[in-house]
Amino acid sequence: MNIVPNVWVSPDRAASAYVCDLLNHCFGLGLSPTVPGVTACVLSTLDWMRVCGTWIWEQTGLINFEDKYSFTLYYAQTVMDPQEYAIFGYDASLEDVRFNGRLTEPGLTDFERRECVSFVRNVGLAAWVRQARREGRESYVIDAGIVEYVVWATIVWSLSPNGREWLQQADQLLDHTIENPPKTYWSNTSQAILDPAEVRIDASRPVGTCMTCGNSLYCVKPRIIVHEATDDLPAVFPLCLSCYVGAAREFVEDQRKTGAIINVADQDLAMPACPHQAGCGKYNTWKGGNCSAVCPHSGVTVGSQWEKLHAVGAARARAYGEAILAGATPAPLEGMTTGGLEEIFGANY
Repeated sequence: MNIVPNVWVSPDRAASAYVCDLLNHCFGLGLSPTVPGVTACVLSTLDWMRVCGTWIWEQTGLINFEDKYSFTLYYAQTVMDPQEYAIFGYDASLEDVRFNGRLTEPGLTDFERRECVSFVRNVGLAAWVRQARREGRESYVIDAGIVEYVVWATIVWSLSPNGREWLQQADQLLDHTIENPPKTYWSNTSQAILDPAEVRIDASRPVGTCMTCGNSLYCVKPRIIVHEATDDLPAVFPLCLSCYVGAAREFVEDQRKTGAIINVADQDLAMPACPHQAGCGKYNTWKGGNCSAVCPHSGVTVGSQWEKLHAVGAARARAYGEAILAGATPAPLEGMTTGGLEEIFGANY
């Protein structure tokens, strides 16, 4: 009996056998790949991994390799803002660490439960039931609790030595980083790998230390403060952007008393690219920016960076799921990168 819908393409039937063996050994669930819905659950989990993409980045040894804010990167002779790119490297020593961690601590993350389990139930199994009914075959929705077990076991398979080759082939960035060490340069704007031949790193530009907060940051530079009331010569201080904008707020507030002002022609005050700074100032124009540096002022953490990346991956998987439920039948996805989805569903996949 063919229990696998045509829209789901198995990388290897051994994946379903591994999942069932693992769950039967750990929890005594009595599952087999021939139980209706189990294999469809496994394969739709794998499709979610592939389409989401960012889940693979976080769960494998793929890491954000270095601090982008400590040097200048030129691409095709043009300086790139650190917000526009990421640098990745692969640490093979993390493979067994990640695998053993997921194996010995069964369960799902909040992101996996919210996005992957929802995709499996509402897209993968729904497509399987719909096709099975069209073909007059047995179909039913498997227990919700079983779905979570199967998703977890599928994740373990993908991180195990059995599934690592499939996982590498499933994601363009991961595959390129493993095959082309030590670094991969990724464009956040075009969601594509940058040509390494066009990348040049300039580490000669020093990172300054802010006189106020004492942090060595990318945005530290000489800032001018003038005192019009006394006609003193402009004072120049090395300040980070957060402290600079903070000083501007204080001076503007006290301007009537002291006559001290900030050089308001400075574009950093008009639109400071610092996520810590938001709200209104003298001209009601100070807005929070999109700097992604991890610093005491920005509030940016490794966790918050992954949240932003996962939001992109989740949106991509939802769009893919909506296309499936609308009746689209994707071409076999084996060996296809997520970028290839555009050819199936168009530019807005």
